[in-house]
Amino acid sequence: MVRRLQVLVGSIVVACAWGAPAVAAAPTPSPSAPPIVDFVEISGDALATPIVLSSDKHAQRQDVMRREVKWLIDKTPVTGPPPPEQLGPKYTVVLLTMGQATDRFEVYPMAVGGPRVFRPADQPGRQVAEGWFYGRLSLPTSLLAAGVPLEGVTPEPGMGGQGGGLPASQPPDVGAMIGDWSRFMGLNVAAIIIIASGVFGLAYVVRRRI
Repeated sequence: MVRRLQVLVGSIVVACAWGAPAVAAAPTPSPSAPPIVDFVEISGDALATPIVLSSDKHAQRQDVMRREVKWLIDKTPVTGPPPPEQLGPKYTVVLLTMGQATDRFEVYPMAVGGPRVFRPADQPGRQVAEGWFYGRLSLPTSLLAAGVPLEGVTPEPGMGGQGGGLPASQPPDVGAMIGDWSRFMGLNVAAIIIIASGVFGLAYVVRRRI
């Protein structure tokens, strides 16, 4: 009896094994490529540690700072070196992609006669013709927004970082803007009323004399 029961159970198990549909193994998803992150590193005078701006965390400031020097990568030098005493504080700006340095510049935002930029011959992984360039007039405010302490530089409206301005993620204060506009319009209306009153008063006096 026990022997027959064992044979019967074994037959059922085999039948179920043959009759059950094959279950395909779930495909393993292929790993997605990591996002490309760009960096700008700033070091130099009055900076205890380098300032690092990334395209994922500081998108606006990183992009602005990158554009200040990127246009000079393949340009022909246009000027000679100024006297050292006219250069002011020096900062080194390094452009990086995926953690690898690609370009390096020395910038002098407070130079006499306007910002200056020096492109060293020794670039990451290559040699180029060194040379001096006139920097953009926006270079000081871009460095200030990035966090470089520059005295006597007024920050541009809307730029985050040290020196004021709005961070890239903060919306403008619409209420304050409307309030300023209202006050401006109120002053204009008051000025118009005063001027008009003066004109009418003068006309009245002239007419009485005639």
